Amino acid sequence: MWWWILVWVLLLLGALAVVALLGWHLVRRGIALGRELGHSAEQVSDALAPVLEHYEPAHSVLSDPSTVPEAPRDSGRGASRPRFRRVD
Repeated sequence: MWWWILVWVLLLLGALAVVALLGWHLVRRGIALGRELGHSAEQVSDALAPVLEHYEPAHSVLSDPSTVPEAPRDSGRGASRPRFRRVD
């Protein structure tokens, strides 16, 4: 009867080994995915570098008007006209 205990112990050790191998495989795939994401992020940043070089941020609406340089005014007739008319 003691051999049943040995069979159960061997089955449990085998199951534990299978779960450990599957877990290690999953960890390795996760690491490979992280490396691929890093490589893809480098490619995207290299592709966007020319676009971001010439970026000049716009002045904030909430900035102090005394520190913002004044924009040139248009002398044309339509400069002060609103873009959209309100229809009642």
